[in-house]
Amino acid sequence: MKFSRNKNQNRPIVRLVPIIGMISIIAFLIFNHNKHQKKQAERAYNDTRKALQLLVSNLDKGLGKIAHLNQFEITLQKIYNH
Repeated sequence: MKFSRNKNQNRPIVRLVPIIGMISIIAFLIFNHNKHQKKQAERAYNDTRKALQLLVSNLDKGLGKIAHLNQFEITLQKIYNH
């Protein structure tokens, strides 16, 4: 009789095992999804940063050339005025 009594007492625990398993799987999937989103955000941030650095570099080159053109125009004005 004790054996059948223990068997009946263990049934609620046996019923909880699949539920606990599903909760564990869902928690794992949510964690991995959040981790994947974080990697994507970091990748997008790094790509944007590189693009902006390239833009700044090109703007600096352009500003340097404009400064040379400005100096050339000032020199031409001095020549024409004299």
